[in-house]
Amino acid sequence: MRSMIVPSHTRRKDATHKVVKRIKDIAVNIPLKQLNEEAPTRRRLRSRNPFYNAKIENITATGEWRKEWENYIPTRGSIITNPTQPLPGFTTLERKHWVITNRLRTRHAKTAYMIHR
Repeated sequence: MRSMIVPSHTRRKDATHKVVKRIKDIAVNIPLKQLNEEAPTRRRLRSRNPFYNAKIENITATGEWRKEWENYIPTRGSIITNPTQPLPGFTTLERKHWVITNRLRTRHAKTAYMIHR
C-alpha cells in the first residue's frame, strides 16, 4: 500500500514524460509516432500545452515532490522532513485518527464556524 500520495499535478507531469518517452523510443513507424513527429511546434493558443511539446527529462514524481516540498514548506510543514515517506505510526493508527490529527494540525476542525465559513 502506498502511504503518501504524490500531488496530482506532479503525477500528470510524470505521466506525460513517460508517454512522450515511449513514443520517441518506438522503433517502428506507426501512426502515433508520425503524428508526434509532424505535430506543429507553434501553439495556436498560449494557454495550451500539448503533450508532444514536453521535454524529456530524467525525473521521477517523488523526486519532483521532494524538490517542491523543500522549496515551499507549508505552515507547520517543518514537522515532515520527507513527504514521500510515511509518518511514524501511519500503519498502526486508524484513518479516523489521522483525519482528526490533520484537522488539528491544519486548524481546520469540524466546527459550526467552519461549516458557514
